[in-house]
This record gives sequence, C-alpha cells and structure tokens, in this order.
Amino acid sequence: MNIINHYTGNPMVNNALMTVKALAGLNSVRDITTKLLRNMIAKVCDDLPYSLMSMNLRFKSYTMLFTKNGPLYNDKKLGEKIYETLLYKIVDGFESEGDKQCNLTGLHYSKSFSDFMLDTLVSLGVPEKEARKKDLTLNRCWFPLLGGLGSDAQSLPMAIQTYHVHPICVVLLQFLPFCAYIYKKGILLIDSTALEFCEEFVEEKVNDLVDKVRDVVATNAPIENMKGVTKGNYVLEALEVMERCKADCEHADVNLWSFSNSGAGASCFIDRVPNELLRQLFVLRNRHRGELEHILNDSFLSSGFLECLSDKKEWKFLYPSKKFEGVSVKFFESYWEVIHKEKLTAMAQYISGLIMLEFNL
Repeated sequence: MNIINHYTGNPMVNNALMTVKALAGLNSVRDITTKLLRNMIAKVCDDLPYSLMSMNLRFKSYTMLFTKNGPLYNDKKLGEKIYETLLYKIVDGFESEGDKQCNLTGLHYSKSFSDFMLDTLVSLGVPEKEARKKDLTLNRCWFPLLGGLGSDAQSLPMAIQTYHVHPICVVLLQFLPFCAYIYKKGILLIDSTALEFCEEFVEEKVNDLVDKVRDVVATNAPIENMKGVTKGNYVLEALEVMERCKADCEHADVNLWSFSNSGAGASCFIDRVPNELLRQLFVLRNRHRGELEHILNDSFLSSGFLECLSDKKEWKFLYPSKKFEGVSVKFFESYWEVIHKEKLTAMAQYISGLIMLEFNL
C-alpha cells in the first residue's frame, strides 16, 4: 500500500521522506509503500545490509534526534524487541482512512500510536494492566521537538489539545539519522520552497553518509556524528545543488535548521537564506566563482559577508586589511551592483582617479 502522494507541511517529515526515497533509490515519494518500509526496517539498503535498529543503536546522532529516554536505550530487557515490534506493527497496520487527522501531514487514521504501543507491549508478554501504566504517549522520544512550545519546529497546536500524529510518521522519522549532519552543534535540516532542490540536497547528504559509514559498520564501533561545516559552506553547497538540479531559483528560498532534541536543552534555530540573497549569490558566483567560493569556504570571512550582503551593507573585507588583501576590482563592482548601490562604485572610481592623479600613478 502506498504511504503518501505528496510532501507534507512539516519539514521533519519531508526530510524523512526524502531520506527514505534516497536510500531506496526511488524516483518519487509516491513510490514509498508499506512493503518497502518493512523491507527497509529489516535491511536499510543494499549498501548497508543491516537492520534499521542495529544502525540506530550505533548512530550517535540518534540520541540527539530521539533522546536516550526511549525503549531502545532505556529498557535493557525489552527495549530492542519493543522498538522493532512497534515499527513492524505500525507498518502492517497502516491506515489511510479514519476519524482522526494528523496535524502534521493531513493523513487520516483511526488507530493511534498509543494503541500500537499497547499492542506491542502485550504481544511481548507484558500484562495489559501493567502495560497501561507505562508511558504509551507519542512524545519527544519518537518525534523530535514534539510539543516544544518555544520552538519554531512544532509550535502548533500549542497546549490547547494533544497532538494528532499519524503513527506512520514515527516509522519514517527513524530514518533521519541517515541524513544527519552537524550544523552549529545541532542536527542540520534543510527546508525550501523548491522541493526538487531539497530532494537533491538530502540525497547528496545520504549518499555521502552511507559512503563514510560503509567501512565502519563492519566493526562494532559507534558511528560518530558527521561533522558539519559553517553556514557559508552549506550555502555554497546549496548553490551548487540548485544549479545542478535546475531548481526554480527565481522564487526559491532556503532555511538551514540546527536543532537538538537531547535532554532539557532541546532547541531549534533557523538560518534563513531568502530568495533575494540567493539571487545575489548566483550573480556573484556566475561572475566570480573562484573568489566567491574562497569567501564562503572561509569561516572567518563568510559569516560577515553573508550578513552584509543580505542587509545590503558595506562589507569591510571588500578592502585590504592586515590578514586579507581585499577583493578584486571586478568583484568589488559586482558587490555594489547586486545590492543596488552602484553609485558607490562611481564614487570609489572618482576617488581612485584623484589619488592616481595626485601621485602621478
């Protein structure tokens, strides 16, 4: 049975769908079926012929995404059986109709996550009376930042009601560690109005991660977090991906999330790259590719550069300094052009001419 026909309004679910699509080598998220998910729980993909549970037990990013309070890490006796049995039960019991509607995806269903959790515990021999005393709720152990009232990620429907989340979302999100890279000490999540760009970006991250961990999985060692880079590096990568997949950059924008679900420090920050900034960067990259790449790949330079470019302000390293020789004349002129302050270029040319005349240069 097909899971979904289109992307949702929730970036976390969308990134999870894109991750599954990339791991399975699918052409569209519409091709994700319950049979496919069942097979991927047993064997993630051909390049990683290991169960989803065995991989998540070794990913250090898993606890950043789902905390250490879930059964997989917090129940030494039944935790692993609960985890795998629950995922299979949700996939096998998938519904597309029912009296409940998911707040995050719009999908309808009747059997809640709590119902599946209760069934799982009872099927594993836990007496029903005892099972009902356990935490059966859908919480941050299963869906990152769920119910975090202060976060941009999951602020609605706030505290007026319990969340209605289709249980299949829990299964989908278990694949997030396969695209998890560190950004500003949190997990990177990419969000954009250009979905084809997001798909390509996530696929690239998934493939890179699979390549890096393929040799590690043959051992029993934990899989370390995939070290991230600065905003400038990710923005440069986004420009390259957009160019390659021919995304509609005339109207697209990009959001770089950095979030952590761990302990009491759960948080979410979003660096926004608006459409106008993207278009400015495309102009500079087309004209001065090497020079722009040098700036964006330098953590010292890139932060102030992007901020000044976005705010249409003068960037101090346009000019020579002790540690930086300044930009080329052509880059200098293009910078003022893309922030619509060409008059300052004419002014600089006039001052330069006076100096040259004065010193007979």
